[in-house]
Amino acid sequence: MVDYNSKTNLLKLKKFLENDAGNKYIGEFAFGTNPCINTPKSNILFDEKILGSFHIALGNNHNLSNNGNRASIHWDMMKKMTDVYNGSKIIIDEELIQENGIFIPNRLKLLNKRK
Repeated sequence: MVDYNSKTNLLKLKKFLENDAGNKYIGEFAFGTNPCINTPKSNILFDEKILGSFHIALGNNHNLSNNGNRASIHWDMMKKMTDVYNGSKIIIDEELIQENGIFIPNRLKLLNKRK
């Protein structure tokens, strides 16, 4: 379950997320690995796949995989991780997986290929 806060419109956010018990759960998480998409297109189906990004969705998962959560929303969000966008790190189980949009572990470096 996610915790949330907002500097603006906190009451609207609270109403949106608390409308359904499943809305505060992560329905989807993925790394963007497509080197052919390098700029946002204002279409989440493309943007969530940009190499050097990750995306997360709150609420329902997509229909192809069942995580067991049922919710009234599927809210996709994405973040470009590159230096141009202030960089970031993803650490999973105390292992640095990605830094500034670059996969760090040797077993994942193949995913860094850009065209």
